[in-house]
Amino acid sequence: MGQVPDDVKEIDAVEAEVDTLRDRTQQLVAELERRLRARASQAKHTIERVKHAVDVKEQIRLHPRVMIGVSTAAALALGIGVYVSVSRMLAARKPMNRLRRRTEAYRALLADPRRALRKKEPLGKRLLTAVLVAAATTLVKNVGTMLAKRAMQEPRRLPGREVVEVEYV
Repeated sequence: MGQVPDDVKEIDAVEAEVDTLRDRTQQLVAELERRLRARASQAKHTIERVKHAVDVKEQIRLHPRVMIGVSTAAALALGIGVYVSVSRMLAARKPMNRLRRRTEAYRALLADPRRALRKKEPLGKRLLTAVLVAAATTLVKNVGTMLAKRAMQEPRRLPGREVVEVEYV
């Protein structure tokens, strides 16, 4: 390296090698661009399929029988749930059941009196905990969505090069 070749054949050989390396590099770049475009196209297609799958209005329009079946099952489940809760409430009001519960409560109190004296966690504290967990979950979801959008919008940067904009087809 650094020496000037004396023979013209050596210069031609070096030029041929440079041309070969240039062609190979251009082919590699072209192949990488083709793969990148193919992956981008595949990602767009997948996103469109997911959007179509989770579009509730479109799914209801396409599958009305399934929607009728699901809504009927939900209405039946709700009706059965209401029936069961009302029947349990009515059964709990019967005098024998009230007496049975009171007897069991006295038995538990006599078996372990300290348990009755222990403080239960207040309802307000439990509600506050539930609200804070829900808020934290929402916050993490929103931050994750924001970071994902930002990552998708930033142009790709090659090391040691200027910004290269890649347009996905």
